[in-house]
Amino acid sequence: MQKKIEIVHIENKKYIVVENEAFDWEVQPEQLKIIEIKIKNDPTLKDSFIGNVFNHLTSSFSDFLGKNVSLKDINDALEKGFIEV
Repeated sequence: MQKKIEIVHIENKKYIVVENEAFDWEVQPEQLKIIEIKIKNDPTLKDSFIGNVFNHLTSSFSDFLGKNVSLKDINDALEKGFIEV
């Protein structure tokens, strides 16, 4: 079954909306500051942190959909305007 997917801007925040349900996910600013400090101390950690954020996003979105999806699947669906669930 295909469902409509789009990014909606509300009060300076972006949400991924599938049909009428908003996927509310974000990295907290304080978490980003901690990551930024750690990367400054050890730049080799940058790719690891970025990978962890993307993995958490895709895992959370997969739970939201009830179906395993990749970051590419999410991006492709947003381009097309629909996602297979």
